[in-house]
Amino acid sequence: MASEFMKIIEALSKEKGIDKDVLFDVIETNLQVAYKNNFKKEENSHVVIDRETGEYHVYSVKEVVEESMDDISEITLEDAKLINPDAKIGDTVEVEVDSKDFGRIAISSAKNGILQKLKEEERKSVYDKYSEKKGQLITGIVQRINGRTINISLDNADT
Repeated sequence: MASEFMKIIEALSKEKGIDKDVLFDVIETNLQVAYKNNFKKEENSHVVIDRETGEYHVYSVKEVVEESMDDISEITLEDAKLINPDAKIGDTVEVEVDSKDFGRIAISSAKNGILQKLKEEERKSVYDKYSEKKGQLITGIVQRINGRTINISLDNADT
C-alpha cells in the first residue's frame, strides 16, 4: 500500500508540477484535521509521513494523570509508562492513533481538503511557470469563452 502511495505522490508531483514535500505537507495537515474532526477535540496531535516509504502515523499528545477522566486527552500513569518508562504525572506522551478509527465524514473532509489544496498548488505552479514568460509570445488553444473569461490550453496547463 505504501509503495502505491509513493507512486501516486511521484506521479502527482510530475504531472501537476507540485513539489513532493508540499504534497506530503498537504496530506499531513488534512489527516490531522480529519483526526480532530473525528474525535471532536482541539488537542495536540500530529501526523508524520515517512518521505521514503509513504507510511504514516497519527499521534495524539496526552497528559499523564493518576486517573483518566477523558480517554482522548489523558492517559493514566500506568499506561504512559508502557510508552515512556520515565513518564511522570503532569508529563505528556505521544500515543499512536489507529487511523482505521476515523469516521467516514472525517475521511471525506480530509479528502476534500487535500483535493482543494492540490488545485491551489497546481494553479500556483502554472502561474509561476508562465509568469516568467511575461512579454514573450507563446502559443495555445482557446478551449472556451465565457463572458470575459477565456480558457486557454498551454502545453499541459489549462488556464
